Amino acid sequence: VFSPPAVAVVFTAAAIVITATAITAAAVSNRLRRLVRRRPSPLLRRRRPCSLTSPSATAP
Repeated sequence: VFSPPAVAVVFTAAAIVITATAITAAAVSNRLRRLVRRRPSPLLRRRRPCSLTSPSATAP
């Protein structure tokens, strides 16, 4: 049904997307691991910068 050139383009596009997602996922995981090693709560640090000076205020 599909012509060979179209199939090749689709496969190359899929390969590019898969590789890009894998690279971004690896980079994000490495960043999260580094942040977790440095500080126990990187999400709170991102949402509230003042949590660095007063972590007890944001703690439940």
